Amino acid sequence: PDNAVVGDVLVLTKPLGTQVAVNAHQWLDQPDRWNRIKLVVSEDDVRKGYQRAMDSMARLNRI
Repeated sequence: PDNAVVGDVLVLTKPLGTQVAVNAHQWLDQPDRWNRIKLVVSEDDVRKGYQRAMDSMARLNRI
C-alpha cells in the first residue's frame, strides 16, 4: 500500500463484508448485541449471509 499511485487498480479476490457477516452471526447468541441490530436485519438474513461468507472464504482465489 505504500507505493500506490493514482490510477492503480485494486483487485478484490473476495467480497467485502465477510467479517460483518461473521460478527452478526456470532451476535445471534449475544442478546445485548443482537438486540442492537435485529431491527435492521432478520435472523434468516444473518444466517444466509454467514453461509455465503463461509462459502467465499473456503473457495480458493482464482486469478
